Amino acid sequence: MRDESRHFSLYYRQAERRLARPGAARVVRYLLTGEEGRRAACRVDGQIRKLPGFGDVQLLEAFAERALAAA
Repeated sequence: MRDESRHFSLYYRQAERRLARPGAARVVRYLLTGEEGRRAACRVDGQIRKLPGFGDVQLLEAFAERALAAA
C-alpha cells in the first residue's frame, strides 16, 4: 500500500508539473474528447473495473461523456 501511494504521488507530481505548461492541459483535455477519446476512457475504466470493489466505476468515462455532450 505504501509503494502504491508513492507511485501515485510520483505520477501526480509529474502530471502537475507538465500540465502547468501553457496549453498542455488544453491539449490533454482535447485528447479525451471525441469518439476516440471516449474509447480510450472506456479502456482505462475497464481495467479499473477489474479490481475488487470497483466493478461499477466510471471515472474517465464520465469525464469523456460530459466533454462530448458539451461539444
